[in-house]
Amino acid sequence: MVTQHRFERFKIVKYCCLVLCFGIILRLGYWQIIQGSQLRAAAQEQYTSFATIQGSRGKVFTSDGYLLVGNKSNYTLFAQPQHVVDEPINVARKLANIFSPQDDDLLYHQFLDELSHPNKKWVALKNRVTEEEKAKISELGFKGIGFDKNETRYYPEASMAAHTVGFVGKDENGTETGYFGIEGKFNLELASKDITLKTEKDAKGVPLFHLQAQEWQPSHL
Repeated sequence: MVTQHRFERFKIVKYCCLVLCFGIILRLGYWQIIQGSQLRAAAQEQYTSFATIQGSRGKVFTSDGYLLVGNKSNYTLFAQPQHVVDEPINVARKLANIFSPQDDDLLYHQFLDELSHPNKKWVALKNRVTEEEKAKISELGFKGIGFDKNETRYYPEASMAAHTVGFVGKDENGTETGYFGIEGKFNLELASKDITLKTEKDAKGVPLFHLQAQEWQPSHL
């Protein structure tokens, strides 16, 4: 009787183990087959990052090598309030003084308002900052203050050649597009091409190396 009772308990345990194993196999199959693509994408996202670097719009030269259309660099001044260690009042006053030494109250209050939010990760302070202004700000050595490089179209001949070269504006999607003249006719050839940079990271998110950088050179017509 005792032996039969033990045998019954053994069968119950065996069936429970079989059900448990079957459940584990089903669960593994679910993650491997049904959710496999999502898991692979999540793993790739964890260890890989992509950055897009905007290329330059092509330059235009005359037949004798004279620059007819080019690009000028300017910068967007930004702040990372979480990393600013100096007093916001001091930072705002000195930055405003660089841009408007005579009457800097408006810029001062604008900068102070943006810098007074330590929870913000990134804020734009001013667009179209020149090379000279950038150099003066860099000399101040403020932590948490940086620059993003931009480019604007440059026409050495200005209005004298406007009917020939045309101009660059924004289309309905906000994309730079050439209109009229050379800018319009050769827009596809002159349009900037973005560079996609793939970076492999370690388990802590530290970049290891860059892969698959698509290089591009501006067109010269």
